[in-house]
This record gives sequence, C-alpha cells and structure tokens, in this order.
Amino acid sequence: MIRNATKNDLPQVLPLVMDIFKDMELPVMQQYPEKEVLERLNEAAQDPRYRYHWERAIVAEDAGEILGAAFGYPAEDEPAIDTAWNRLKTREGTSIPPLFEDPEVYPHEWYLDTLIVSRNARGHGIGTKLLQAVPQVASASGKHLVGLNVDQKNPKAEKLYRQMGFQKVGEMIISAHRYNHLQQPLK
Repeated sequence: MIRNATKNDLPQVLPLVMDIFKDMELPVMQQYPEKEVLERLNEAAQDPRYRYHWERAIVAEDAGEILGAAFGYPAEDEPAIDTAWNRLKTREGTSIPPLFEDPEVYPHEWYLDTLIVSRNARGHGIGTKLLQAVPQVASASGKHLVGLNVDQKNPKAEKLYRQMGFQKVGEMIISAHRYNHLQQPLK
C-alpha cells in the first residue's frame, strides 16, 4: 500500500535515507559516526520545513513494514529546505556540516528529492508504485511538472524514470557527483 507517511514511520524510513547518504559519499558520513548522523537526521526531521519531514513523504508499506519512501517538495521551498539541519550541533556542541550545498531543483517543478526502496524489497516494483503516486502528490501542491536528479552512474534508476515518462532536461553536480536532471509534465 502506498500512503502518506506519518511521524511513526520515521524509525523505519530514516535508516533508508542514510543508505542514500552513504551512496552519495556525503562528507558528513566520513566525519561522524553513522549513529550520530542518524540522530541528527531524526532531530531535523521534526521540523516541517525540512526535506525529510514525514509530511513531505509517501511510503510503501506492507504489514507494518516500510518497504520504500519518496520525499519531495515544490521548487520554491529549496532555499529553506535544509535550515533545520544547518542549525544542528554535534554532541560536542560544534556545528555539523551541511549535507547538501548544491542547488538541485529547476524552477516551477515539484522536486522528487529522494526515492528509496529497502534492500530486501528491491526488484518487486516498489519504486514503480511510489513513482506512480508522485504525480498526485505534486498536483496537490499545485505543480504541473515533476523533476528529479539521477546519478549518471546509476543507469538502472534512470531507465526506470524514463520508462515512467521522465526526460532529460539538463545535468548538474551534487556533492561532487554528476547527475542528469529529468522532468515529467503532469497530465
């Protein structure tokens, strides 16, 4: 079942997000223990403006287990999307480095920030089901265009997005990785 996320989903969803941080080789993952990064992520996720707040997510759930999640937001939210993270302090009281510093969105789109499927559920159509639900979420926010970035080293993901109707409209660098920016107009 695909549904809107709730606060109670965060203990299952945020560790999935951590897998993306590792795949992106974010510097914070080399600088701090994974447990501390997850604690800070949970802390930031309590702020409704944050990119990983539960109100910005839909989840795929089966019998109480979260199999995957998708997070997104309107392009105009990008300037403040990480304010909650950027205010965080480490256990020692020092500022924690930003997760993301590069722009990710194109104007006027609803941006699919994160799409993640748990390792044990991959290959079972969960990502496709989440993607099929995204247009409704984007439309509900008043957008008529969905955008996303896909790592150029992940052709399997790009193939899925293209099968779902996304087209390449540009390229960008995010956290020292090259990404294709794809968009899909909504009907």
